Amino acid sequence: MAAFPQQKPVEPNPLTAPAATPEALTLKANAGDANAAFALGAMHERGNGVRQNAAEAVKWYRKAAEQGHAAAQFNLALILAKGRGVAANPVEAAKWYERAAAQGDVQAATNLGILYAQGKGVKQDMAQAARWFKQAAEAGNPMAEYNLGLLYSDQMFSEGKTEAEDDKQAALWLSRAADHGVVAAQNNLGVLYADGRGVEKDIVQAYKWFLLASQGGDADSAQSVKTLEGELRPEEIAQAKKLASDWIAAHTREIKIK
Repeated sequence: MAAFPQQKPVEPNPLTAPAATPEALTLKANAGDANAAFALGAMHERGNGVRQNAAEAVKWYRKAAEQGHAAAQFNLALILAKGRGVAANPVEAAKWYERAAAQGDVQAATNLGILYAQGKGVKQDMAQAARWFKQAAEAGNPMAEYNLGLLYSDQMFSEGKTEAEDDKQAALWLSRAADHGVVAAQNNLGVLYADGRGVEKDIVQAYKWFLLASQGGDADSAQSVKTLEGELRPEEIAQAKKLASDWIAAHTREIKIK
């Protein structure tokens, strides 16, 4: 099974989060203030201002989540999915991810897609995985773009079309994720260009994406760069490096192309 990167916990927004002591927040949370309950959950999860306590974090996140607080629903699901300091409960995690995703939370939609792809907490269903990945991907979430591209490129999901059409979808979404700086997507896109899957075969473009991914720390891409250097002419390598440098300049990533 492919590895699907998950999202990280949501931090309280300093512009909207209640600025108060744990005691004051507790009073507000017990009076029905969902933002205060969320802030308490985050404090206990990270040990900010209080002793780190996963059970207390779950308690306050759940209180906010039950009031419809999307970020609390997401963070609660994240703890329950991984069992971070508490017993893992992927079934309940899926429930809270779905509630947050239904409110437009793209991180929740991404992680819900992962649960469906892996069959954790829900019955494995690649169509549902694709549905949730696509919801988040269409909103511009890089990890969702990558995960959706992975479903298509690894033939884990098809809409009843040909393999060639699935490859085109893979190239589309991996290209978007790669353009957002997802290193794994850059490597996979390089593979598609090298093999001519979903795109016209272009070894120069393949080298460009492998080079970018290798500069981002991807070991497989570094090996692919070495392999292609034995196949490309010096002027083609120079062209690929120029394309990579232009990409970096346009995306303000401080990576030096050697």
